[in-house]
Amino acid sequence: MANANREATVFAFPVDIAAEGAESAIGRIADAGMNGISLAALYHDGRDLLPHNPRYRIKFQEDGVIFFDADSSFFQRDGIQPLRAATNNDSKSFEQVVKAARNRGLSVIAWTVFLHNTSLGRRNPNAVNRNIYGDPQFTSICPANPATVAYSLGVVRALVAQGVDAINAEGLHFLPLEHGYHHERYFLRIGPIDRLLLGLCFCTHCMRAAANHGVDTVALQNAVRGRLDRVFDSSDSFDPSDDTPELVNSMWSGELGAFLRSREATVTQLAEQVHQVLRESSTNFIFNDPAGAFQQPGDAYSDESWRIGIDTHEISKACDAVQVLAYGSSPAKIEENVRRYRQLLANDLPMRVALRPMWPDCDSMENLTAKLKSVQVDGVIAADFYAYDFMRIEELDRVKSSIVAADWISTL
Repeated sequence: MANANREATVFAFPVDIAAEGAESAIGRIADAGMNGISLAALYHDGRDLLPHNPRYRIKFQEDGVIFFDADSSFFQRDGIQPLRAATNNDSKSFEQVVKAARNRGLSVIAWTVFLHNTSLGRRNPNAVNRNIYGDPQFTSICPANPATVAYSLGVVRALVAQGVDAINAEGLHFLPLEHGYHHERYFLRIGPIDRLLLGLCFCTHCMRAAANHGVDTVALQNAVRGRLDRVFDSSDSFDPSDDTPELVNSMWSGELGAFLRSREATVTQLAEQVHQVLRESSTNFIFNDPAGAFQQPGDAYSDESWRIGIDTHEISKACDAVQVLAYGSSPAKIEENVRRYRQLLANDLPMRVALRPMWPDCDSMENLTAKLKSVQVDGVIAADFYAYDFMRIEELDRVKSSIVAADWISTL
């Protein structure tokens, strides 16, 4: 039975929407059955294939920029400052798209990538993650760093001032070793545990947080460095063992497990601070858990969250909804993983499910319809489709047909 309270939104970039004409593009989105838009407000770089953009077919996204006018008073004068998109001052694209969405009665969710930001990392090297050797990892600023916290809360306040209905917080956590940086080169055979270790942050702030959680930080650092030194010295050190939570948590008399739990506490605390700011307004807080993007085929989405500092149960106490990335081709597997994820959330927290209605996840209306039917489980309130800019118009039509066929909402 159709549910009038369910949402359907599509992810989109404001500059690309404006290039098509904000009113006409939003009209097309609304006519496809969307009752909201998840609009990029702050995003990392990328090289994207855009099948219906009138200006570009392949476009380089600006790295780590905001797409809206953010009042500088929301940010510390001597702290991390947001980077403004070069196109923002000319086109006012974010504001144009928000206005067009309001005119069609669509809700507006600010799709916001917080900490994964190479441009900010290079400009603020004292705030980035540092591996066990002290090497700066410029692709991400560290959630344990007070400067990062102040910057994140400034972004939140600036978006509240824009009058958005919700903030979808992506990247509000640690990152693993590999996360799509161009021209990454790893010509050593490194096992799963050592890849995990090489991606951990051992900056001063993370060490202080770990010590406060009872970790013997000196012993742990010596153990991690010694193990990785052997990896770099000899191929005989290769360890193929899976980095299961049970194995990793037991390493070095449990010190590594305690360290990982301190990372989870850091991420949860930052989420709580964001939520506190948003409680002062009517803006909802959606926490984006990207485990579905990191998974291997057949894995449960929740099995990946701990690697990037997310305690799913505790995070669910610090937000208004959690978004699950339900990527993959199998409706049955998506249903299994969404149901498994549901069990981890506290207080019957609402869930949003992100789906890709095109290659490589989907090749037909029947497949997408089956997925929409499979995620109609208790607590799932929204389907968010990724992404308008990257799909053909015929695939947007597929979304509309599937919303109708699955009885997702009753507005069509």
